[in-house]
Amino acid sequence: MAISLKNALPILLAVAIIMTGCKRSPVTASHDPDPAAYLDKPIVVGHGIGDIEIQNTTLSQATARLGTKFKRAESEGSFGSKCVDGVCDNNFQKFTDIRLDYSDYGIMLGFRAIEGDSTPESELKIRFIYITCVPKANGCAFTGSADGGIHLGSTRKEVISSMGPSDTWTGRQGIICKKSGVNIRFKGEYLRIGDDDTVESFEIFSPANFNEFEHRSV
Repeated sequence: MAISLKNALPILLAVAIIMTGCKRSPVTASHDPDPAAYLDKPIVVGHGIGDIEIQNTTLSQATARLGTKFKRAESEGSFGSKCVDGVCDNNFQKFTDIRLDYSDYGIMLGFRAIEGDSTPESELKIRFIYITCVPKANGCAFTGSADGGIHLGSTRKEVISSMGPSDTWTGRQGIICKKSGVNIRFKGEYLRIGDDDTVESFEIFSPANFNEFEHRSV
């Protein structure tokens, strides 16, 4: 018996619905990288950790590798003297410091946006990397080490044996600051310095910015 087009239409629609229902949808869920992949990367003084590099890796590249599980903070500042006794300094410049703090992992990245600079925020390059101890069952979340095996928890004696003493007087807690591009802070009482003090944090920066970082406190 012949089926008219009018009668066939509901059948065709039903078949189409069934076929559509069986078709697999493409996977579109985005993947947020896990910062844990960087917790055992080597610390390269003056350069960074793994492929997260000072003055090379941009903000967008960093978040593409470490993910978006960070806390963002901003602070404004300036360098140079705007005017002194009516004489103005042409080198005066305002800036905004941006910090992405992966606080669950003990990794913080620092960036700087200069007022009047047209560089998009996504293209700002890392100025410093701060690594601190987030306590875990076996020690710290970050387990990477620098040359000589220096890591979070190493003693002052071990640091000096491997890297030498501080290149400048830093006072507070006997911080060891190296011109090669690292500030190393220790646990301990205020101004108490002992061989058994243990490393609490690393602040990695470019050797070209040593004068700025030698007395800095994050």
